[in-house]
Amino acid sequence: MARKQVIVSFVRHTSLQSGIVLTLLTYVTLVAHLAQGLPVLNAETTKKLLDKSYQNLHGYFPRPAAPSHFDDQDTSNHVYGEITFDGVEKMLKLFPIGPNDVVYDLGSGVGKFVAQVYLRTTAKRVVGIELAKNRHERAVIAKERIKKMRPDLYLDQMQFIEANFLEMDIKDATFIYIANTMFSVEFMDNICKVLTELPNKVRLVLLKPFSKKCGRYRKISEQLFQVSWLKRGDRAVIYQKPPRLVKRADSQ
Repeated sequence: MARKQVIVSFVRHTSLQSGIVLTLLTYVTLVAHLAQGLPVLNAETTKKLLDKSYQNLHGYFPRPAAPSHFDDQDTSNHVYGEITFDGVEKMLKLFPIGPNDVVYDLGSGVGKFVAQVYLRTTAKRVVGIELAKNRHERAVIAKERIKKMRPDLYLDQMQFIEANFLEMDIKDATFIYIANTMFSVEFMDNICKVLTELPNKVRLVLLKPFSKKCGRYRKISEQLFQVSWLKRGDRAVIYQKPPRLVKRADSQ
């Protein structure tokens, strides 16, 4: 359900839960933004909100034993990292997200990418799926903080799920981001197989390319994005499913 379609429930939810009487101007502004496909919050407001929401919430935890999908030959795998706020902003400019888009962050950590994309776009739904319980819990805490600071925002379609994303149904995805610098080649091949079943013409952004075994997605470009672990930024690879595979998946 698109955010345009939930204005009434949004108004009722915020009024009842927070006890705050929203002004007519607030309603008009929000409706106008959604109707024009404009982001609910501007970049400056979003950054301040996220900085406060994520205060003392990080994704760095000791990992005594590496899960099987990590590539232990790469020492960078033992370091948690994120695409920065400016990096996400650049991504959103290069790949506009609108009211018909459903966005997934697979391996979403503490959820900063999910929160920023949701607050800065008119996406129908933005979902983060994270296997690590501690990181998932911190994403949920951040969302609750955003709710308390901005009860005027409708956040039901900003979702965090604790699960193995290979086992989840993500067939409604139109845009997928994976910060896969820590993933093994074998695990990425498994991801490739799962993503092939998606019926939509999905845009896919990876921080490390698929292996040559994965011919199911077509590389369309490479872009440099700011990340927390390299001052110069890191190169991401953008893929899209070829039309013939889209038709094949849709017919199944």
